[in-house]
Amino acid sequence: MRIVYFLLVATLVWSFWKALVRLRARHAALTPILGWTIGLGFFILAPLTVMAFNGGYEFPTFYGFSNSWSKVDLSKARYFLSALVIWMSLLFSFVSVILFTPEINEKRKRSEILFNEPKLRRAVLITAGLTLLDYVLTAWALGGIQAFFLSHWYSRGDQFIAQLGDLWVLYMWVSQANLTVFTAAAGLYTHSEVKRGKLDWRFSLLILLVFLLHITLMGDRIFLALYLLTFVASCWTYQRKKWIAVLLMLAPVLALVFSAWVYFRNDLLNIGDNVDTYVDADLGNRAVTSMMDAFDGGGTMALFHVISDFGGQLRVHVWRVVC
Repeated sequence: MRIVYFLLVATLVWSFWKALVRLRARHAALTPILGWTIGLGFFILAPLTVMAFNGGYEFPTFYGFSNSWSKVDLSKARYFLSALVIWMSLLFSFVSVILFTPEINEKRKRSEILFNEPKLRRAVLITAGLTLLDYVLTAWALGGIQAFFLSHWYSRGDQFIAQLGDLWVLYMWVSQANLTVFTAAAGLYTHSEVKRGKLDWRFSLLILLVFLLHITLMGDRIFLALYLLTFVASCWTYQRKKWIAVLLMLAPVLALVFSAWVYFRNDLLNIGDNVDTYVDADLGNRAVTSMMDAFDGGGTMALFHVISDFGGQLRVHVWRVVC
């Protein structure tokens, strides 16, 4: 079975690369279709590739994840249909990009998008300020910075929902929308800088500090991941090979940090005491665990089980109807 999975994944990797090459030839800009393609590659294809080479994956018991979706064993036939559905979805997506992206000719040249960098800087600063204000208000509402850190990052909003109901839900969505605008503006500004071949390192450091503060206070890594993917895509689009080389050298460190943060974000006040616990913990193959954490492989694991479990329930339901 592992050879079959190797062949399936090899087909996907080739199709993914061809789709990226076709998009780069057509557009010298960050387009929605490019973002969608890179997202499929990073959040689904990458974990799927790790699982194929590893024969599946099981989250370490040290994380305390639910047993219902924390393990996928690709040596079992029950997961082959799930893998095939995921494979077909990705393949059709990449092939659609390859087939329907117009080729470059004299009438249809490579598209370029010019950005107003001063306005993007202003948007970044305004949304960053609103984000910082959001953190201050949230900490104040919880009773101070110590109470803020004592609360769990994932269930922190339950208290507010119980007290404020829909009003808190609205505030939460407005906060997420603001952070989304910040990420988009920061990504476009950095893309414009990469195009010029010159980065404002002080402003880039400010952007990174906001993302790191968000990760520390909120525990969510997705916005930093999206920003870094934007930076990588920009460097690849404009062939900034030196910057790509630096990013590749930093990739193992980022993977280890992202993986460790899955554990440390649950108890921020005792990170120093938890370092030894994490180092001595049984995490299985740490390289595989780090890659699955960095690629947010839990989504792909859940996708396997959604397809597999729903398929079984559907067969039972159809059998009962027929009988």
